[in-house]
Amino acid sequence: MKLSSVLSLALLGSLVLMTGCVSRTVVPKNSGFLKTYEGLDTKNAKFEKSMIRISPEVDFASYENIYVAPVNVISGVSKENMTDKQRKLYAKIAEYVRIAYKKEIKDNGIYTLAENKETDKTLVLEIGLSAVEVHFDDVTWYQLSPIELGLTGTSISTYLDGAVRILGESRLIDISTGKVLLRTMRLQKTEKVSLETKELNFTDLKPALDAWLQGSTKNLARIRENLIKYEEKK
Repeated sequence: MKLSSVLSLALLGSLVLMTGCVSRTVVPKNSGFLKTYEGLDTKNAKFEKSMIRISPEVDFASYENIYVAPVNVISGVSKENMTDKQRKLYAKIAEYVRIAYKKEIKDNGIYTLAENKETDKTLVLEIGLSAVEVHFDDVTWYQLSPIELGLTGTSISTYLDGAVRILGESRLIDISTGKVLLRTMRLQKTEKVSLETKELNFTDLKPALDAWLQGSTKNLARIRENLIKYEEKK
């Protein structure tokens, strides 16, 4: 074989390897709830399995109440293509998560629940839920690709492969100033969305939603105890 041919093959091999490496460092795609994932920190050990961004001057111990806003379900399905059954499913998810979150807060005394946004010393909790495809060669689990919260010609194989997870994002906002004090992003890694029938139903999603709720409310309790504080990046 000529030297030029050997060099060409070697160069081709190097390009393939480089392409493979690049594919493993994909930047997470945004669901649309948080404007950006930049600046989110994964190294705050007291905030369970989450990426967070916290305001430097915040003191969560100074707040007494919390208002849980209606949950935003980001389906990835356009309104034109959304079926009545899907609308009912998304409404049920939003209602279920909001009620469960409020119950957990009330039962465990994490905060006093505010019924409106006019209460002093109050945080507003905004939540966005979506479905994402995870990539099993991603050791960080955060190279995410948004996927429809519903079965389509392109999404069904991903659901059947067990590669769909629930992603929860949230904001804590000071009710008086409107300032965002904390942004979080929490992927529910352990519970995949498994299909029991040929349609996506609430029962397929409930185990993942419950697991996400459990971890997220624990994190909220840590916030109330003022354990979550700004840490200067080194």
